[in-house]
Amino acid sequence: MARKRSLEPPPYDEKSDAAKLNERLFKKLRKAVDSNPEVDLLSLFPKEYSERLARLARSPKKKRTITSDNGVTSPESVLPKQDDQRISRFQDDIRYLLSSDDVQIMDQPSCSVQELIKSKMDTNNASSTIETDPQFPMALIRLIQEGEVINTGPLPSRRMVVKCGVDTVAKLVWGAEEFTEYTTLQYLLEHKPSIPAPRPRGLLRMGRVTIFFSSFLSGPTLEAVWADLGADQKTSVRDQLDIIFRDLRTMEFPNGMSLGGVAGEGCKDQRRHLRRCTTPVFDVKDFETFQFSNPNYGSKIFIDFLRTFTPQSSRQIVFTHGDLRPANIIVDITEDKRCIVTGVIDWEDSGFYPEYYEATKVTKCLATNEDQDWFQFLPPCISPHTYPVEWLLDYVWGRHLE
Repeated sequence: MARKRSLEPPPYDEKSDAAKLNERLFKKLRKAVDSNPEVDLLSLFPKEYSERLARLARSPKKKRTITSDNGVTSPESVLPKQDDQRISRFQDDIRYLLSSDDVQIMDQPSCSVQELIKSKMDTNNASSTIETDPQFPMALIRLIQEGEVINTGPLPSRRMVVKCGVDTVAKLVWGAEEFTEYTTLQYLLEHKPSIPAPRPRGLLRMGRVTIFFSSFLSGPTLEAVWADLGADQKTSVRDQLDIIFRDLRTMEFPNGMSLGGVAGEGCKDQRRHLRRCTTPVFDVKDFETFQFSNPNYGSKIFIDFLRTFTPQSSRQIVFTHGDLRPANIIVDITEDKRCIVTGVIDWEDSGFYPEYYEATKVTKCLATNEDQDWFQFLPPCISPHTYPVEWLLDYVWGRHLE
């Protein structure tokens, strides 16, 4: 007698990516509520959550398997392996989210970048003006997709750095709302070229992806070599960084400019989550009003009491990196074992801020169980020891924002 087909097919072989996203988010929310029952749950949702969920839900899924009369199990509808790999790559790699139909040039690519793009074109049909050449969008995509990935961060679908050629990198960011890092590199090149920062080489947008080109600073990060350095080498690094940041902080704050990014991007406060000031800030007092705004908890009386500890001496406004840590410092180890600081990268939190602000941000990765002694070798000009009251006040207040 022939075996009857099961009326209820087995469940899906695996959960969809959309379901996995929701599961991860639910665990994060559950943990946050357990820690603080009054937490603002909306602030914990990832940026563009709805758009990301919809995109994942639209992607093809593996279907349920069905057992036939002869006992052979076969998928009801399974994508070819090659298509599965392509879809996975599309979802997990920002380079495959570039849209050739929507290209905007925000700042003209440098001559060297244009030559790199031209190298991916059919030279027999190439136009003299690169941005009007119909080959331009696909050549740009090809340049980036064929480049060497040198940094991705936790979400390669949101951020990636790709080396294109010998001395050029492209930083790709999904859904960027402003271009602080790029405008800072332009500003430093014009006003403080002595700072060892990358040189800007072009800014474009393809669909929702922002691409900014800059010079490549070769060498390992300080993070990669720190554990192998001796005390004298670490002291030397500290002293070199102190010279660099003292120089950076001598840049004059222009009259009439608002605090924050140099192109009017406004003030940021990056903690576990990014806070932005929605109105222009023109002095330290207004900046501190922004700093002490929108806590998760804390009464007005408590906030006003904390603000009475703010020293009135810290009124100067200086240029600030905003995220100095070993991973953002490029070094060179010489043959005689010297550790030379050759570059400072990742300027996306930079701008003009109160003089103490750098000291409060240089320790934002400091954990209570910290085992890296980098924090014992911070440059004196931006060390919390130089601004102890401001640092401690920010530490106390930060607990009300997380």
